[in-house]
This record gives sequence, structure tokens and C-alpha cells, in this order.
Amino acid sequence: MQDLESYMRDGADANVRAILCLIQAMDGHFIESSWDVKISDYKGKLRVGRWENGREQGYVMTCVHPLTVQQFNIAIFNHRSSDMIFGLEWESSITMNSPTLADVPETHGYTNSSTNVDRSFIYNAHYECAEWVKEAFDEWWTEQDDAAKTG
Repeated sequence: MQDLESYMRDGADANVRAILCLIQAMDGHFIESSWDVKISDYKGKLRVGRWENGREQGYVMTCVHPLTVQQFNIAIFNHRSSDMIFGLEWESSITMNSPTLADVPETHGYTNSSTNVDRSFIYNAHYECAEWVKEAFDEWWTEQDDAAKTG
């Protein structure tokens, strides 16, 4: 047995871990709009890994759409010099490993400024951040479905 602090220590801040737990509790490990009646299962399921960018520690979640073969990524982490929780989102080709900062496209503003992120949340805005993650993946999946149909 270990003390709780040591057991839960993976480098990410407790606030970001709380968001990950909320996503899991909200059944966020799958994408709601990816339900397939034929197989009675969700096609879109999130994978998660650590996001490590120096002092910015958190998690990165990914999902691959089987028809468009695109991958959507969202990283959530504490900003290095504030209590803000930041979120990045971007599309990429499929990666086998957890996406890192090197996988964020150069055209994304974050590569030039550590405060140019897609979303920011105040300290303790866990639920709002978890909702944003779920909604962003759901919207992306719907867009990919539409692109596959018209494609």
C-alpha cells in the first residue's frame, strides 16, 4: 500500500486528473454520435496518454474515424505559470503513440505562444472542461461522418 498522494502521482496536476475522471464518469470514453446499431457498439472510443511539455503536464485524448482515417486529438493541461486549465485540439494522421507537442501542426497558434490555446478554463472548472472535451469529440465525429457520406 502507498499513501494516496504517491499513488495518484503521474506528473499531471490533480485538477487535470479530476477532469479525466469526470470524462470517464460521463461515459466519455466513447463518442455518443458514433453508436452503430448494426454492431450494438460505439465505433468512436477515446484513447488517452500523458501530455508532457516541460512544466505543462496533463493528458492527451485521441480518436480515429474509420471511414475518413483521420485522428482528432485534444490535450488538457495546467498552464505552466497560472492555475488555468488549457485545452488544445487538432486533427492529424493516425499516430500509434500518444501525440506530443511535436505533433501539433505548425499552423496552430500554440506552437508560437503558450497562451494561444483553443480553450481555457478557470481553476476548478472541471465539469465545464469535461463537457467541452465530450462535445468537441462528438462534433468532430459528426463532421467526419458527413464528410464520408459526401466524400
